[in-house]
Formats: sequence, C-alpha cells, structure tokens
Amino acid sequence: MDIGYIDNFSIDIVQCLIKGQEEVKEIVGHIRTKEKCPVCNKNFKHLEKLGFICTDCKTVPRRFYIDLHWKGKRIRIFSDKQGIPLDSYQRAYNIQAKISYEIDNHQFDPSRYVEAEQSKFYIKNLFEKWKEAKTWSFKYQKQVKYAEGYIFKFFAPGHDVREIRSYDIHSFSQFLKEKKLSMKSQYNILGILKAFLSHLAKLEYIEKMPAFPTLSVPEPSWKWLSEDQQAEIFKHIPEDDRDIFIFMALHGTRPGEARGLKVGDIDFDLQAITIQRAFSGHVLSTTKNKRNRTIPIHPAFIVTLKRLCKDKLPEAFVFTYSKTKKHYGETTLRRLWAKATKKVGIKITMYEGLRHSWASQRASSVPIYLISKALGHCDVRVTKRYTHTDLESLRACFVEKDNVVKLDRHQKPSPDRHQANS
Repeated sequence: MDIGYIDNFSIDIVQCLIKGQEEVKEIVGHIRTKEKCPVCNKNFKHLEKLGFICTDCKTVPRRFYIDLHWKGKRIRIFSDKQGIPLDSYQRAYNIQAKISYEIDNHQFDPSRYVEAEQSKFYIKNLFEKWKEAKTWSFKYQKQVKYAEGYIFKFFAPGHDVREIRSYDIHSFSQFLKEKKLSMKSQYNILGILKAFLSHLAKLEYIEKMPAFPTLSVPEPSWKWLSEDQQAEIFKHIPEDDRDIFIFMALHGTRPGEARGLKVGDIDFDLQAITIQRAFSGHVLSTTKNKRNRTIPIHPAFIVTLKRLCKDKLPEAFVFTYSKTKKHYGETTLRRLWAKATKKVGIKITMYEGLRHSWASQRASSVPIYLISKALGHCDVRVTKRYTHTDLESLRACFVEKDNVVKLDRHQKPSPDRHQANS
C-alpha cells in the first residue's frame, strides 16, 4: 500500500482489520514518541501495530519509547537490554511484546531496560569499580590491564553482566585461541575474568557463576645458576652496586623486598632480618602475600650489612643506588643484571639467577618446607616449582665403579655366557 494514499478513513479500516483478524493476548503498556512532525510540527498519529505517521506530511518519527505502569510505578523504556535505542516502531513493538511475556511469567526486571538503571550493570563500569576497590601488586596491575584489552575487544562496554552465560565464556576462550596467544596468557586472561565475575557473584550482581574451561598450562623449564656462576656475574656488576645482588643471592629474597629493606628491619643482636615490605613498581607496600617473615642473616653478609647500616636512621633504606643515593628502581636492577650476564655469556633473568637459584642450590640438602618458609611461600607446592634436582647428587648414581662391567656395543657375547643362558 502506498502510504501517500492513506487517509483517516483508511487508517480506521486497517485498524479494524487487524483487530478482527488477530486474537492477541493483551500487551502491556503503550508505544509512544516524543517527536513531532518536522514539517508541520503536529503530533504524529498512532496506527496500532503499524506505527506513527503524520497523515498530512507523510513523515514518521525516528525514536520511540514504551510507557507502562508496573507495581504502582510509571516506567518509560527507551532501549533494549543491550542499550540499543528503540529507533523503529517494529523494534519497540518487539520489546513491548517481550516485556509482556516477562511480566506474565514473573521475570520482568525494569533495571534491564531503563538506561539509568541498566548502566549500573554494564561490564565496563563494573570492571572499573572492581579495579578501584582492589590493591594489587604492580605486576598484577599490568596483567589486569593486558587482560582488559582482550576482554573489551570481545564484550561490548555496554554488555550487561547479568546476560553473560557459560556459552559466552566458551566463545571468549575460542576468541583468545584465535588470537594465537600463549597458553599461559590465555590462562591468565581467563583467570582475571573469572576473578572479576566471582567478585560480582559475591555482591549478587549476577545470580549464577558461568562455567569456565579448564586450561592445562605446561610447567616452565626454570633456569638456575651455581654459586660459581653467580660469583662470575657479580664481578661484572659495579662494586658500589654489587651488595644488593649478593644479598639476594645469599637470602633468596624477591627484588622488591631487597629494594624495600630498611635499617629498622635488621636485628643484629639476633642476627635476623624481618621482611615486611616490598616495592611493587614504584609503590612501597606489603609483601606479595601480605605476611611478614623473619629470616637469619647469612654469616658471610653480616659485616657488609653492618657497613651498609652504619650511621643510618631506622627508616633509611639499606640499599641505595650509587648514582642517586636513593633506593633502587626495578629498571635499574634489571639493567645492571642484564649487562653483567651479557658479558659472561649467560642468558637468564635476575629472578631466576638469584631467588630461584637460591632455592635450587639448597634443594638437595635442606627440607622443602624450610625452603618454602624462607622464601615466604604460602603453599609448599609453589616452592617445588622453583627447586630443581641437584645434578651433582645425581652424578653419584652414574659414577663408574671398579666392579662394573664395561660394555662395548660391538662386543660379542662369549660362548660360556651363551651356554649359561641356554
């Protein structure tokens, strides 16, 4: 039908035909528009189930809303659950029918449609609030920021968290695989999303926690150094900056803990050190697991430690950079370590070459639970990942003994032996 030939009489006929041909269950609310005809500035005429039109100018509105009363309140809905505006009459009619179904089945929640209420459940908004409420290490903050980039490439910022299902998580996992990320990166990103949704579940933003796939991440092959290799590397670190590296090698502390060590943390009477703070990036905070621990001072380092603490106040840092006389920065330590290892020809990270190596060097002679306690691990299983079998101890199993038969793969068995076996 050409809309140009529609008059008021035709409109009445169309409405009668629709009502006479369909027996539709009553739909709640009304579809309305705030717009007026842009030509004559008159209100649009509503054709039930067809739309709005100005019969004189043949113009139609571009925005609609649903006006309904529910539980004594007037509610006006301008968008669907995804925040898409009702920019066509058909879209508004479909949403109206959906709301009617939800009301009949006691499933209607206006906050899923009302934009002001709906925005409270947008994944982007809640993710920002989650970050603000948490105190993370500098390293974990970087991981969250990295994960955030992929999360919001998949989920639109206006995605309602209440609509996230297990299927969405599975699809997101496939999305990460298609990006050809390492298994470890996929594991970390999914873990961060899971922690976020778990937080929302505790606060009852979502009714049910979606299922997450189980990823198997292979254990990395950790490198470690012997004491002789460490000593060779230390020779190539400037003498004025060598002490902090030797301290970490002898005590197994994290770099951030060594950087944050203060004079007041050392008890020379008990010959003990209390590890109670650490740098995370540029921020001085608690230790990684938020627990203090006390470790003995290595006998070989007592004299050096007394020299470093001499004439300093309790709040002064023990280790200071020779060029700035301030505490070491993470980048500074890494740069000094990288230069020294390059000169020696050994490719290994500072963490592996000091802390991991400290654990590995003692794995064959010290009980694992003591190593775990000294390192400040909450779970001994973490320690087991960082310790390695002592090759020198294993060599004892392969030492050639006098009474061991020397085998020659080209040697033929003697007739006597053949007869003995027959």
